[in-house]
Amino acid sequence: MPPYAAAVVKVSRKRQSEIVMEGFASLRVWAENNGIPLVEVHGYPRSIVDKNDVGATVYLFFDTDASVERLQSDGTTARVQQAFLNILETAGYPPPWLEHVTFHVDSRECVERDFEGSYFYYHR
Repeated sequence: MPPYAAAVVKVSRKRQSEIVMEGFASLRVWAENNGIPLVEVHGYPRSIVDKNDVGATVYLFFDTDASVERLQSDGTTARVQQAFLNILETAGYPPPWLEHVTFHVDSRECVERDFEGSYFYYHR
C-alpha cells in the first residue's frame, strides 16, 4: 500500500480537484500582491488520467519570455511554486501528496507566438 493511501480516506478525488482549482485563484491573488507577473495558472489533478495518481500538474504562465528567464534566475518561480504548495496544504491537500505536484513554467508571449494565442493548442 502506498504511503499516502491513508490520506485518500480523508480527501476524496472530487475534493482534491476542488482544492487544486481553488488554489489557482489563490495563487493569482498571491502573485499580484507580491508584484509577480503571473498571468495564467492552468493544470489538473492527475487522477483524472490515472485514478491512482495523487499528484497534480501545474502550468505557470508569466507575461514574457524575458520575465520567465529573470524569475527563474532570481528564484521567484521557486517562490511561486512553494506558495502554491502552501496554499494546497492550508486548504487540506494531504502533505504526502505535495511531493507529487509538478510544475511547468512558460510565458504568455510564447503562447501568443507559437500557439496562435491558444492555451488549448499549447496543451495539445
